[in-house]
Amino acid sequence: MISKSERSQIKVILQSPHWQTVQRFAELYCEKIRSDPVLRDTQWETVKMAVLNEGQIMGIKKFIQELYVQSQND
Repeated sequence: MISKSERSQIKVILQSPHWQTVQRFAELYCEKIRSDPVLRDTQWETVKMAVLNEGQIMGIKKFIQELYVQSQND
């Protein structure tokens, strides 16, 4: 998957004070996605948009979670 050196770099990033800004932005972006209107012309399109938005949020959260997991693996 990724090298030990890359894991170390991820760990350094996660421990950086700048990481808090990235994490805060991710949270705000998820809130923005959640607040975007999902109502569309048809029921199907409305459901589709709601599911797509939720998928984006889950993807962002899973990505951040995986960064933490990778930083713990040595």
